[in-house]
Amino acid sequence: MKVDNAGTPGVNNVVLDYTYDAVGNLKTVTIDGIQSGLEEFTYDDLNRVTRITQSGNGVADKRVDMTYDAASQLKGINRYADLAGTQLVADSSYDYDVASRLKELKHFKGTDVLATYGFDYDAGNRITSFTSPDGTSTYSYDLTNQLTGTDHSYQDDENYSYDANGNRTNDGYDTGTDNRLLTDGKYNYSYDDEGNRTQRVEIATGEVTEYSWDYRNRLTQVVVKDVLGNVIKTAGYTYDMFDRRIAKEVDPDGDGVATAEIERFVYDGEHIALTFDGDGNLTHRYLHGPQIDQVLASENASGEVLWALTDNQGTVRDVVDNSGTVVNHITYDSFGKITSETNPNVDFRFGYTGREFDEETGQYYYRARYYDPATGQFINEDPTGFAGGDANLYRYVVNSPSNYVDPSGNIAFAIPAGGALAGLGSGGALAGLGAVAAGVAAVATAPVSLPVAAGAILGAAVVGGAIGYLNQNQQRSIDITPKPDFDPNNARKIPLPDFKEERENTRVFPGGFRLGVEFDPNNINIHDGVPLKLPNLETFPLFDECLGFIPFLKLLTEVILTRIYKVEFPLDTKDTI
Repeated sequence: MKVDNAGTPGVNNVVLDYTYDAVGNLKTVTIDGIQSGLEEFTYDDLNRVTRITQSGNGVADKRVDMTYDAASQLKGINRYADLAGTQLVADSSYDYDVASRLKELKHFKGTDVLATYGFDYDAGNRITSFTSPDGTSTYSYDLTNQLTGTDHSYQDDENYSYDANGNRTNDGYDTGTDNRLLTDGKYNYSYDDEGNRTQRVEIATGEVTEYSWDYRNRLTQVVVKDVLGNVIKTAGYTYDMFDRRIAKEVDPDGDGVATAEIERFVYDGEHIALTFDGDGNLTHRYLHGPQIDQVLASENASGEVLWALTDNQGTVRDVVDNSGTVVNHITYDSFGKITSETNPNVDFRFGYTGREFDEETGQYYYRARYYDPATGQFINEDPTGFAGGDANLYRYVVNSPSNYVDPSGNIAFAIPAGGALAGLGSGGALAGLGAVAAGVAAVATAPVSLPVAAGAILGAAVVGGAIGYLNQNQQRSIDITPKPDFDPNNARKIPLPDFKEERENTRVFPGGFRLGVEFDPNNINIHDGVPLKLPNLETFPLFDECLGFIPFLKLLTEVILTRIYKVEFPLDTKDTI
């Protein structure tokens, strides 16, 4: 398969060629054109990624090895600055408790421990204590699982209170209609009719930040003015047809485009592969793991390589060089606001939950939306509306940031044990979760227990071979066992039901389904899945159309990307999908 990134203006033509093995596993990604490069993927007998390498003419060699336990949980990561595996950068080990929850994550090089993270949980599987090289953080929650306090031993404590809709009610906070934050005591906020933040005014200084949006409610410009109306900073953002941000232009002093800093991005699926400056010169090359926002390394134009050492959320806590020396250590509050850095001058794009941090605005780019860690909210409404499963269209991960992540900007879901999520379809939709009404779009290849609810399910993620959903409604479970004649070498077809009323236009993202996936408008060919019977749909008002298929953990549990449709009953529930 070939992907041409000619859609990124101002960049020399970059073509990405993909090859696959007999069962559909991605084997190589070759970058042709002006910028060359090769990424190679190795798999074990269970189709789990065991090695990733990056090399090429003018490319610093990199190698990452991954190991797993019997339950296919990530057990170790080994990073090398050469292809032979002789120049060790850093190792990571993952240990789990009897409930398959991550108990300890350790980064080390030989006998030198770089960082150790420990986790304690309550009976509801919420993290109650997080230990790190900085100290201990203890979490408390309300009855709706919202974070109400974090007691830190190494930085200021955090306390939060909320109204019935999940809006903060801390001193200084005031929220208006439609859950729009009006003030947090430091800034006053304004919005347009579609719920996009249009202005932020600093109460103490009168400094104004103005936000502009396009017709698709994508942030296109941020302008900062002093109290006299003088422009002191600007930032502009450009997107492609898949809503991926392909360029940003920042004028740090607002005195004109001549001093603007321009960055242009070339994507491999949903992840940035290359970054160019305004003159079309390559500035950075990135290496990502097989899971969502699993950033591994960054290489600049001089060949300097920096590696990310992350926590359970994929948050970059330490940046190390090829020798394994920590060049920057970062701490955050519970909602992702940076509280300290040992070397802020280190150039590393990714931060909280592995997402891009925009220093010019203090926001994180979460694909569909921008997130403000100071308020714990997105700066505009969820573009999927209530299909995201939260009645508060601004709230970040239902105010439980210690337990959930939201890489798409649309939907929150549980943090997998390995600290990252698998399968992101291009175009801004998160493959492998969707809003699964009744959990009917799952394909299991090992016995699992599916949480099922009559309400909207907010997300799904694999934890230890089972599907875990974040759901605000009461759940029940269905035990599912694969058919005994399961043959992983034979593809199976899942016919799509004929739905009568479409809730929204379907979108297909072929660039994102590159692991054992083929599909046409009527069928999805699955190379290692077992069709499951539909549950009784009479009790559920919504059903999902299957748009694509992506594996979380190969040969364990797999989920179909979905989009909600209304069903015209009766529907034959004896068939399999």
